[in-house]
Amino acid sequence: MFLSKTVSISDQTTALVKARVLIIRLAAGEPNFDTHALIAEAGIKAIREGYTRYTPNAGTFELCRAIYHKLKEENGIT
Repeated sequence: MFLSKTVSISDQTTALVKARVLIIRLAAGEPNFDTHALIAEAGIKAIREGYTRYTPNAGTFELCRAIYHKLKEENGIT
């Protein structure tokens, strides 16, 4: 049976946590809090609108534009 490296590392960290070893988990992105309702609703809306594929690694054009404007307006960076 093939396990991805991410799954393997995640399994190892789970075992360490169960053994009460203090570690910082950086393998799989599993937050220790619930997703905010606004984010969950935005995700549901996106799925209903057909956004069900992976985006480019660099992000979508809209995301890049939003980051650019945020950095320019709030941080003075272009």
